[in-house]
Amino acid sequence: MDVIKQDSRTCVVVFAGCEEYEVIEGPTRFVVNFDAKSCSCQAWKIFGLPCKHSAACIARKRANIDDYCDGYYSKETYLKAHGGIVHPLSDESTWLVGNHDQVEPPSLRRLPGRPKKNRRRELDEPTTGSQSCRSSTIKCCIFVFGTSGGRANLEQ
Repeated sequence: MDVIKQDSRTCVVVFAGCEEYEVIEGPTRFVVNFDAKSCSCQAWKIFGLPCKHSAACIARKRANIDDYCDGYYSKETYLKAHGGIVHPLSDESTWLVGNHDQVEPPSLRRLPGRPKKNRRRELDEPTTGSQSCRSSTIKCCIFVFGTSGGRANLEQ
């Protein structure tokens, strides 16, 4: 809650009427409605804690921010949930053996139809029958030998 209060200091709050406020944060505007316990950023409805926009409005009203949190964040709810004791278990070797049958895995059933011979390949893996396409280039050079000392001349 301290972080939310700290972040709410950058917000500008404008009273709209009844229990609605307009909160300006930089270039964006948010609408906070205390009757519905909602903000247009939707964080208050999702988490159950007032967002920084609603915290800025609560600070302007000079109210306690803890009054606007959902009930499951209260100390009483925490103590109810964690008030009981979890009893420890003894070692497995001291457990009593019952009269029940041992649980076996289900029997293996063959599915109808012809079984597949090849394994399923990945999408980027080539199939066995296809070969990679290799392009071969043939380079041809025509040399004409002239009478000038056996030097090669390139004829176009």
